[in-house]
Amino acid sequence: MAISGNKYFNSVYQVTFPEAVKWLVIEFDPQCSTAQNEDTLQLYVPTKTRDGDAKWFSPAKAPEAEEEMKPRWWPVLKRFKGITNWPEQAVVLPGMVLLK
Repeated sequence: MAISGNKYFNSVYQVTFPEAVKWLVIEFDPQCSTAQNEDTLQLYVPTKTRDGDAKWFSPAKAPEAEEEMKPRWWPVLKRFKGITNWPEQAVVLPGMVLLK
């Protein structure tokens, strides 16, 4: 899913679908917006390992000492905020996990 850019409230959510899911399609409602410009939405997908498998984790539970075990997340699209410039067409993303 995405990481909030709000300095007062930083929330991270992970959505995981069954392994049979290979692609995610996300559609944004025309009324999408954030309450204020300080609130943002950034979507991330996990990178793949050399063997082609992505390794998932719960960002809230991953200990700092195990930094090398954390997967890397790629930001997709741009960071969204306010009431303008939200995607008007469906977005297709690879994989079965999305970080918000």
